[in-house]
Amino acid sequence: MAQGDYRKIVPALIKKGIENINLSMFSEEVKKGLLDAVGEEYFKRGMMTEATRAYVITQNSQKLTEVGDYHVGIEMYNKAIDAYQLANSNAKLNWIGEKALKEGRISEAIRAFKLCGDKDKLNKVGEFCIKTEKIDFALEIYEAVGNKDRLNEIGDMAFDRNQLELAAKAYQISADKSRLNKIGDTFLKEGILSAAMKCYECSQNDIMVKFIKENFSDKDREDKLYL
Repeated sequence: MAQGDYRKIVPALIKKGIENINLSMFSEEVKKGLLDAVGEEYFKRGMMTEATRAYVITQNSQKLTEVGDYHVGIEMYNKAIDAYQLANSNAKLNWIGEKALKEGRISEAIRAFKLCGDKDKLNKVGEFCIKTEKIDFALEIYEAVGNKDRLNEIGDMAFDRNQLELAAKAYQISADKSRLNKIGDTFLKEGILSAAMKCYECSQNDIMVKFIKENFSDKDREDKLYL
């Protein structure tokens, strides 16, 4: 089938749906041409999910990148990131990550930098998140890059501010047994038994876990019990 003939059967393919069409009688080259033509028609109609499906089958990175660019244009950054990931375009993922960061779209920036494996950029976003008090995002980043020192710094800062739940979360991610025991002791002094036991369990402090289990009922541990 000549390339110019592809478009003759594109309407039939679109009407039936490419997932319901058997193209096994065609050569790989012809199948690719047909599916790319279908993808192009879907793209023109604004049917990006269907266009993406066609371009994934043909592994057409250029067209998948165009799908991503389309979604950037309508500010659907997560869908753009999906398309750039399918296109295996680290350059585009890096670009959209930078763009998202400049616009304050932190979750999209983190996701893009994670997918392209840019630890330096992730650390940069992490510093921005700390400065702007977006601590949950910072924890996500430092967990992803394995930066235990920064996780502990966040935990220490939260501990000093008496933000105990946040501190415990940071220490649990960093798996710092000493700090987990310290905050477990603090929870225990305040009678917050369930949080204390969770910290002790994470630090593998079997003695303190057994102490709480042996001396306090399930109801005691569920409630905030002041000792």
